[in-house]
Amino acid sequence: ALTASIAAAMVDLGASNVFAKLSSRSPKDSTLCEARALDAIKAELGDALASGATLDANTVFRSVMAAGIAALRSDSAAQVVASLMSSDRVCADDIPLALEHAHQWSQHVVLREWVSLPPWSELRGFVVDGKLTALSQYFVGVRFDELVAARDAVEALVKAAFDDFAPRLGISSCVLDLAVDLDAGRVYVIELNPFGPPDGLGTGTCLFNLATDADVLFGAAPFEFRI
Repeated sequence: ALTASIAAAMVDLGASNVFAKLSSRSPKDSTLCEARALDAIKAELGDALASGATLDANTVFRSVMAAGIAALRSDSAAQVVASLMSSDRVCADDIPLALEHAHQWSQHVVLREWVSLPPWSELRGFVVDGKLTALSQYFVGVRFDELVAARDAVEALVKAAFDDFAPRLGISSCVLDLAVDLDAGRVYVIELNPFGPPDGLGTGTCLFNLATDADVLFGAAPFEFRI
C-alpha cells in the first residue's frame, strides 16, 4: 500500500527520479544506496586507472562523495521503500521516536524531484537572530577547485538569495543546508536544522569549531565563508 501511494505521488509530482526522506531523517546510510555507490566508485576509479591516471586522496574522496549522493536517487516507488527499509537512521532512530511520541510527531514520506548538482555546490549556512552569520562548504576534508574559483560569486549569490527568502523562513535561528547552481543563478534550500547557542543544538558546524568560532557562528564577529 505504501509503495502504491508513493508511486501515485511521483506521478502527481511529475518526477521520474526523486529524493525521498521521512519528516526528519533521510536514508543516507541505506545499505542499498551504499552498495550502489560502491559499484559506481569502482567503475569510475577503475576506468581512471585503466586510462593511466594517477589517483590522489582528494580525487578518491571526491568520487566517494559524488557517488554517495547520486546513489540516493530513486527511480521508482519500490526503490524509495527499499532505501527507507535498509536505513538504520529511518528504522532504528526516526520511526521508533515517532511511534513513542505519536501525539507530538507527525510523520511523512517526503518526495522531491531529483536535481543533479555537484558536491562542491553544497553549502551549510548559519542563521542567528535572522542574520546569516557564516557559510561553509558542506563536504569537508576535500578541496574543490571549482569552489575556490567561484568563491566570490557563490557568496554573493547566497547572500542575495538569503535576503529574498529570509522573511519567509518563519524561524529566526537555524542551519540552512543549501546548494548553488551558478549557471542558473539559483540557490536551492535543501533543508533546515536546529541551531543556536551555546552548543549549536547538536547540528554539525562543518569548517567552523564551536569551541573557537562561537563569536562568528553566533553573530558577535563578522560574517565568514570558509572553504
